[in-house]
Amino acid sequence: MPRPAAAPHPTMPAHARYLLVRPRGGMNDCLVQIHRCRRYAAAHDRIVLLDLSRGAMRVPFDTLFRVLPEASCRLETADDALLAALDTPGAVRPASLCSQLAGFEPSWCTKHENYVDEAGAPVTFDMTRDHPERCLVHEQCGGGLIGARGLEGLALAPDIAGEVVERLARLGAVYDALHVRHSDYRTDFQQLFARARPMFAGQRLLLCTDSAEVQQVARRFFPPQVDLITNMDVPESDEPLHYRPATDIRAAAIDQFCDLIAMARARRYLFTTLDTVAIISGFSALVEGLRAAPAIPERLLSLAPNHALLGATHPMPRRQLPLSRRLARIAALMAEPIWNRRARRRRRRVRRAVLRAG
Repeated sequence: MPRPAAAPHPTMPAHARYLLVRPRGGMNDCLVQIHRCRRYAAAHDRIVLLDLSRGAMRVPFDTLFRVLPEASCRLETADDALLAALDTPGAVRPASLCSQLAGFEPSWCTKHENYVDEAGAPVTFDMTRDHPERCLVHEQCGGGLIGARGLEGLALAPDIAGEVVERLARLGAVYDALHVRHSDYRTDFQQLFARARPMFAGQRLLLCTDSAEVQQVARRFFPPQVDLITNMDVPESDEPLHYRPATDIRAAAIDQFCDLIAMARARRYLFTTLDTVAIISGFSALVEGLRAAPAIPERLLSLAPNHALLGATHPMPRRQLPLSRRLARIAALMAEPIWNRRARRRRRRVRRAVLRAG
């Protein structure tokens, strides 16, 4: 017996076409996938439906963001009623998702290193051409250099932006930032700390990490030579933050965006390559992309009701260091481009890619 047609959705234009995006992975992976799909949707006149529940951000799109007039295509939250109205025979690609559009859970496939349907095919479609189906589906992970562009045309919702601004204001106007990933991918952070301490002597340093161990060691290692601060206390776990269960997904999203924007606004930003793969963390690349396009993080905060707090912050008083410490800082700053050359090359690639994609 044929399945009865779903009732029309009250807000669905009669001839609109859609692209359902369920990005997977960490923040950079999610934003790279969103950027790809936004470009496709703009080229082929589709509305992007975003389901953020299966990736790093987890919060409903319309709870987390507001779409600005300069956005390149229409962006909406994927709600179950709209998906039910779209889920009709012949209207969905991949066709394997028909009749289960709202609730289908793909599997991880080591062969494809991505998410696949029940037949083992990646949950996506050919993005080099248009398709007749009314609803296309893309549920994949995979990072890259241009994740920052996934945030173009978006602002954080006023309540969330306000909380981020309040925390940023506490940092003061002048601070440096250090990012260390040490969960599924590892960093030789003790060596990094030894090299970084003279670089930041007498300065305020924001440490952002996904590792409780890194935070604990840093709090013993840097003070009193360096004024060390963090935005949040990280729980003990070997998993990256986006895989850890969160009792409060809204608070977890605020933590992520606070670290992201704080590092993007820092005077100096330091990261290094990961131990086993000799590449940089996707989150590090995302921050570098936002630093290359500073209008993006500024727009993210544009709807904060307390936005004026950012202009009202005052520089922290600078500590006068002994001559030996000042000379050690100069030497450390001169040495960093040598020992950190791989990360610096990657940094230049990120900046070029983000600027070209603008």
